[in-house]
Amino acid sequence: AYKRDPKDRATLHTRIICYIATRDLKKAQDDADVLVKLAPQDADSYHYRGSVYSESGAWGPALEDIKTALELNKGHAGAIANRAMIR
Repeated sequence: AYKRDPKDRATLHTRIICYIATRDLKKAQDDADVLVKLAPQDADSYHYRGSVYSESGAWGPALEDIKTALELNKGHAGAIANRAMIR
């Protein structure tokens, strides 16, 4: 699906989750960066990238992306949960 439509955000979401689960954090990071470029006004984009940073132990960038996600959507449950786990 991604090869047919590299801008398909749902496919990117799924791939990021799969890459995190298989600990392929480099590929997860690459997809998360693409996602943010495709949808910079979408809180989910920053939530997913923040999750990758968090899994990588990059706490500063993780918190920055979570903060951005919450600025875009104050009630984003995933971002709220990630922020609580990092603090």
